Amino acid sequence: NAATESIIVWRQQLIHVYLGLDNIEDAERAMRRYREEYADKQSETVNWKILQAQLLMRVDRPQEAFELIKHMTQPRAQALSWLAQMQAGILTPTAVSEITMKNLARPDLKDDQRVLLLYVNYRVAVAELDLAAQIHILEQLLINPARQSLGETFAESRKEITVDELWRSYEQYGLQVANEQQLLQGDDQAW
Repeated sequence: NAATESIIVWRQQLIHVYLGLDNIEDAERAMRRYREEYADKQSETVNWKILQAQLLMRVDRPQEAFELIKHMTQPRAQALSWLAQMQAGILTPTAVSEITMKNLARPDLKDDQRVLLLYVNYRVAVAELDLAAQIHILEQLLINPARQSLGETFAESRKEITVDELWRSYEQYGLQVANEQQLLQGDDQAW
């Protein structure tokens, strides 16, 4: 019935909002309740599987997330799958980066697919503590209007892909370079 379908969609959106707010406990509770109440009507849509995989990754169960979406070919599911595999240790960050760079070179790539791949590369750069790469990717993401679509697949991206994060990365990179050059803060002559 239409009312039940509306409630199901509303419940899924509620879980998505909890994830976006980093309220993982409530997202888990809402997911558990959803599964209990709608066990007979469980939707196997792409969006529902991606939402479940997102939550599984956020509660440090990347292997389960990967198993849930591993046969899906949609760009959103693939991007999430690569991160799940990296988080689970199935793929190295370097391997994930190679996969995404190969896909980024495709001439038929749409902007919403490009931002997904860039975000995966951003997470690789964060995992490898590569501040220069983080800055480069953040700059690319911030100028791409399609970045707004990232939140559908990676709710946490709304907090990570910001001008403030870019500024913080610049500051950290500046300190890293200064340390490598053995420059002391306040020693204006050496700078």
